[in-house]
Amino acid sequence: MNVEEEKHGDTSKVRVARRTQQRSNRIAEKLVARMRREVHGKIVNLKNFITARAAAEELQKTIVSKEALAGFLPAHAAYVYAQNQVSVMSEQLTALAEMAPFVDIISNAEDLYMPSGPPMSPLTTSYFTCWAFFDACAGPADETIGTTALEVGAAFGMHAELLRLIRLMQESRMGFYVHEGSRGSLAMLREIVTGCVCHAMVPSGYPGKKGEIWYARVLPRRFRVARSTSSSRRRMSCSIPSCASVWSTSAVPCPTHHNSLALKHTIAT
Repeated sequence: MNVEEEKHGDTSKVRVARRTQQRSNRIAEKLVARMRREVHGKIVNLKNFITARAAAEELQKTIVSKEALAGFLPAHAAYVYAQNQVSVMSEQLTALAEMAPFVDIISNAEDLYMPSGPPMSPLTTSYFTCWAFFDACAGPADETIGTTALEVGAAFGMHAELLRLIRLMQESRMGFYVHEGSRGSLAMLREIVTGCVCHAMVPSGYPGKKGEIWYARVLPRRFRVARSTSSSRRRMSCSIPSCASVWSTSAVPCPTHHNSLALKHTIAT
């Protein structure tokens, strides 16, 4: 074996060792293992059990009601409910020592940016919440509260549809879009990087104006629909799904005409 091959072999071993270490140090894995030990332990602290159950029931009361969800568009309502459930899980999970890395990152960011929306802060609460749950990474495996919630939920019987919705939110990202005009009540948004176009409904009632720059989180629509073979539908089926929800959640100054746009929650179809 020559020097180069030996170097390559050593590098490969280091990479394998690093991946193995990352897997063994995953926050979600340690959390699930701890929770399983607690569930299957021979000794149960009844006082702690009763207290924890009461706290969980109180948190569930903060979940948006069916009556309130009825006031949203169906796709929006599904994601509102899913985000509420992630919020409840986050409240419970971040009290555990394993979640300390997330608490440190999010607490520091909250102190720095004071999310509330203009004029007090450039960040709305909804933008910050999505970032905290689905974007802020911690640990050697770059986990998020969202990936942790998914693993815990899958391990302890969370409904498959709720898992799917949370996974869609976890796989989403923020992106910059150009407003290309309106079609009826829908805003046509073109992503600057990919050039993909989606038609967005805006629950806040703000239709937008052609040429504005939107900073949005694109989510696929909850309902599965048959694909059209029309050219217009094909044009929307690149990286943005043909039917999508756009959850745009911040006010971001952009170095273009219109300078900045205070974005609201939006739904794209």
